[in-house]
Amino acid sequence: MRFTLFLSLCLALSMIFTPLITIRNKNEDAKKAETVFENTTILEEDTEKITIVRSKSGKEETLAMRDYVIGVVSAEITPLYSDEAIKAQAIASHTYALYKIAQGETLTDNYKKHQAYISPEEAKEKWGEKYDIYSKKITSCVDEVINKVITYEGEIILPAFFAMCSGQTENSKDVWGGELPYLVSVTSTGDTLAENLISEVTVTKEEFENFSSLKIENVPVITLDCSPAGGVKKATVNSKEFTGNEIQQAFNLKSNNFTVKYADDKFTFTVVGNGHGVGMSQYGADFMARQGSTYEEILKHYYTGVEIEEIGNK
Repeated sequence: MRFTLFLSLCLALSMIFTPLITIRNKNEDAKKAETVFENTTILEEDTEKITIVRSKSGKEETLAMRDYVIGVVSAEITPLYSDEAIKAQAIASHTYALYKIAQGETLTDNYKKHQAYISPEEAKEKWGEKYDIYSKKITSCVDEVINKVITYEGEIILPAFFAMCSGQTENSKDVWGGELPYLVSVTSTGDTLAENLISEVTVTKEEFENFSSLKIENVPVITLDCSPAGGVKKATVNSKEFTGNEIQQAFNLKSNNFTVKYADDKFTFTVVGNGHGVGMSQYGADFMARQGSTYEEILKHYYTGVEIEEIGNK
């Protein structure tokens, strides 16, 4: 959504934005960021508008950054969440866009590659008769924080976010193999209270064989190597290894935090959370907001060591 190692944008998930990320050399990112920031306080003119590629048409669309952020928030988070959680999402989404612009990328509205976006017309279709209420709420929240971005040591960050986790977020290095100082594991207690925290997916022996190129003749031996937060880094089935992300993608699991059992020629995956688990949990952000936390407290909790900075006047 830095930096000392290299991290690649390779998989994507669901909830709510869940692209994978590229870590580049810190000096390279800093140099690119100069095209967006001057002392991280002045927003250059060319970032007041943004050009995105719409997935359905394949065409480019240029719009005001404010309108883009409103569209992203409308797509990425439920308007039923508390105002402070929505503001936190708005800042994260704006920061993500500016980070990608600094890298020279043209964003899409595809959440599997970047972050989702919907137009006002699409929002009307999504929300129906609630459109006026929801649109007013999200617009008000965005307008309150549109000049704010997230930085780490004076540089804009890539603020990963996702729907919900096991109660503890993931270290970026455990999910993507690269280490970012502001994307480290923190508690997200509220997520454990979510009604839809646990999901289950059943896969037939034949489906698993097609994926794995293994022949399952007896009860397979399955071992899981997990991160401290519970995400599967490596799964070994009959001595053949797979990453948790590979299995998640193959069987459309909500996250790579899962356990698996085999019985009656079927693999049953019990999955915790929704999304890659790195950065800000949207459900957790709402829980914090309902307990009285501000958007700044939420962001500083999920992104370690960051600051919330002003980038200029609109």
